[in-house]
Amino acid sequence: MSIERQILEALEELTVYGNGPDGKPRALGTDGYGRLRVAAGPPSLFDKDIGGLTKKLVRGNPCYLTRIVATNVNVAVRYMNIFDKDTAPAATDVPTGQGISLAIPGGTTNNPGVLSIELGETHRMNSGLAWAVSTTNNLFTDAATVGEHSVHVWYTLLTPRD
Repeated sequence: MSIERQILEALEELTVYGNGPDGKPRALGTDGYGRLRVAAGPPSLFDKDIGGLTKKLVRGNPCYLTRIVATNVNVAVRYMNIFDKDTAPAATDVPTGQGISLAIPGGTTNNPGVLSIELGETHRMNSGLAWAVSTTNNLFTDAATVGEHSVHVWYTLLTPRD
């Protein structure tokens, strides 16, 4: 084994980059070319609903919302309301704090409207993460029809450095 490889392996063993969600240090690693790389951040957690709900509490604690993909087979626009709260949304709730409201275009069964947004680890939900599909922008009216949409949400847990 070359001296360069021995040094690199020693660095990997001794160097860490913050802590992961489990509280354990994140190690440095190498890519396929032997270049030093920081291990990826906390893994994204995935939550999905395929037309069974119009609202859901995903996580009752702080986290980062990292990605949303939602579909709509109704010809009318629906709104994906994201709530920064630690309880499930109730009718007339408004996305406040870090909450957002995004349009899901109208569609059909054969050609659903799709909302797809990638946020990375930039959108911190301070209280928790909940969502609701609504017929009204920036207000949960609880009038969307169950079975006309699917919702996929990715999020990461906060790390001790957060």
